[in-house]
Amino acid sequence: AAVAAVPAELAARANELKERGNVLLKKRKYRAAVRKYGRAIELQPRTALFYANRSEAYLRMGRYRLAIADANESLRLGLANCKPWYRKGMASLRLGDFDDAVASFRIGRDLPGTSAAQRAELEKWLKRATAERDIDNEKRKAASAAALTD
Repeated sequence: AAVAAVPAELAARANELKERGNVLLKKRKYRAAVRKYGRAIELQPRTALFYANRSEAYLRMGRYRLAIADANESLRLGLANCKPWYRKGMASLRLGDFDDAVASFRIGRDLPGTSAAQRAELEKWLKRATAERDIDNEKRKAASAAALTD
């Protein structure tokens, strides 16, 4: 019978899978990267970074709801950097959920530890999401006004 892996061996194997996922992500092999991160998550389901990395792969695949779900899980598990907020903001923006995009970019921008470069990138997308939200709100107001005059 096989001997059960001890926690240190599990952690090492999970980290190895994450690293393989990172290589695949850089090669733009997003589905394969998602599988590697998923296997890492199976071994260590409470490791926030694995969800954050898989969120990036989902974002690049255009699987926005899955990207948001994994970003949220990484945040729930305590990842305290701007990357999940950025990914959540980008996915929300792509889905047309401008309020969530604005909130996500703002939170990520304002987190302690966010570098100047990250802050500038988040600020750029915050401005874009705010503009998109304002345009969307104007369209809704115009549609409501048109409906009232019909």
